[in-house]
Amino acid sequence: MNKKLFAKLFAIVLAACVIFSLAVIVGSAEEASATITFDANKTQRTSFSSTQQVWTSGDVTFTNDKASSTTAVADYSAPVRLYAKSTITFAAPGNITSIVITSNASKYNSALQTAITGAGATYTANGQVHTVTPGTASTSLTMTLGAQVRFDEVTVNYEVAGATDPDAPVCEHVNTEVLEAVPATCTEPGKTEGLQCTDCGEVITKQTTIDALGHTGGTATCETLAVCDVCGEEYGNYAAHDFVDGSCTVCGEAEPTEATITFDDTSKKDSTVTTGMLWKENGIEVFVSSSNTYSNPLRCYKNSTVTITGTSNIAKIVFNANTTAYATTLKDTIGETAIADEKAVTVNLDGTSNTYEVTMSAGQVRIDSITVYYVNANAPVCEHTNTETVTEDATCHTAGSVTEVCVDCGTPVSSETIPAAHTIVNGVCSVCSMVEAPKAGVPYKFGMYQGNKGATYYIDGTV
Repeated sequence: MNKKLFAKLFAIVLAACVIFSLAVIVGSAEEASATITFDANKTQRTSFSSTQQVWTSGDVTFTNDKASSTTAVADYSAPVRLYAKSTITFAAPGNITSIVITSNASKYNSALQTAITGAGATYTANGQVHTVTPGTASTSLTMTLGAQVRFDEVTVNYEVAGATDPDAPVCEHVNTEVLEAVPATCTEPGKTEGLQCTDCGEVITKQTTIDALGHTGGTATCETLAVCDVCGEEYGNYAAHDFVDGSCTVCGEAEPTEATITFDDTSKKDSTVTTGMLWKENGIEVFVSSSNTYSNPLRCYKNSTVTITGTSNIAKIVFNANTTAYATTLKDTIGETAIADEKAVTVNLDGTSNTYEVTMSAGQVRIDSITVYYVNANAPVCEHTNTETVTEDATCHTAGSVTEVCVDCGTPVSSETIPAAHTIVNGVCSVCSMVEAPKAGVPYKFGMYQGNKGATYYIDGTV
């Protein structure tokens, strides 16, 4: 045979072998599967709401979304109940080759077959076991149910793409290239140097992330942000005003003040507002969604909404309730952010808004006045990190308290009531000499001394 012709034939055969080997290495795939069992303990259910439930096994998920009608997702398992018009979606990390569904009864076959046909897949059934084969290669399959279906179990079979031939030669990473390091900046993270094989593409030394450095230097004022010494960008927050003699030395703004609105005269109500009530005084507007003709105090009924609007951003609001009982109701309505001290209920805010709103969900509240404390919009709000304990002892007839007060701004941070109590010794208070009240069902006696008789007569409490 001609040597040149032989060489050409050998080269063609060798190239074909290389191409075939690469196809085996790159194109081969492994089959994997995952099974979801709908048990009574909902072991594999990872989330549930009235609109969606998700069941998971490994990287495979089964999702049931609410029907297009008003029917909510059912909280049933063993079997799981899937209502008409709802959708079910199977998802896997590779292309799905088949789905095996075990239904709770063969009567659900037709409803399931209709859904599968609509999804462009093929369907076979063997009793209660249904096999679904997708019509196109995809990592997910969604079906819409025409009637109720109940499942005991589903198994999703799928391909793990990119699997390599175990008999293929291992790359020795002879040829490599350096993955260059990326320096971190003030705002952007960087990367360390890495190494990658140029023959197979495997990363030999991974690049790790370096956190952004953050801005440094510069000084902020109430008007300007700090400028970074490294990159020259503005950053951070505005500083608080530098108040001296009632005005800021930087911008001249007047020192923030407080304002109070009292509900003692209906003339403070805006008569043009007919839906609800709008009170105005000292720059404060208080809108109550419920209406009444009362004043002194303001009556806020259950489920009504109270909206307070000030002239600047609000740092704190103090509600002065008409009684301690109303203060307790208001505190319960507002929640943990409220602090009650007798008839005053304090709410500390973050100083980012000039409006505050609360709904009277816990019951009617009557309020004598509201005091609003303002803060500059750019200034940080005190975080109350430095506190001291102020204790007022309880007496026989008045409650005491233990209050944590912020040393920096004077705001009460938390408060606990000490109930009033007598110090009873042998049936008599050692402080105020009050005689302890008799207990029901326990015999007792009391007496009077009659001077001319020279004796004390007792009544033992018996009938």
